[in-house]
Amino acid sequence: MYYEYDENGYFIQQLNYFKNERVTNIPPPDGLFKPCFDGVKWFDALSEEEKNDRYTSEEKSDIDILKEENEQLKKQNLDTMSALADVYEMILNLN
Repeated sequence: MYYEYDENGYFIQQLNYFKNERVTNIPPPDGLFKPCFDGVKWFDALSEEEKNDRYTSEEKSDIDILKEENEQLKKQNLDTMSALADVYEMILNLN
């Protein structure tokens, strides 16, 4: 397996054949957001600030999703409680 990178060292694609001088048989490690090859090893070219922004925005979106789900569940719970109160009142009126 070969790994192609551009003139700046950024990963382009995985290849089954040797294509040109910007190819290595060293695989980029898992977990790199922006793999870059320096001629010897792969490293993550994403700055710490970019990584923090990426995690922060992902966390915010997950939190926002959970908040929305929580609000929907609260509404469903209130609707259920209201319906239960109506049924309870109907039962009391039957006696």
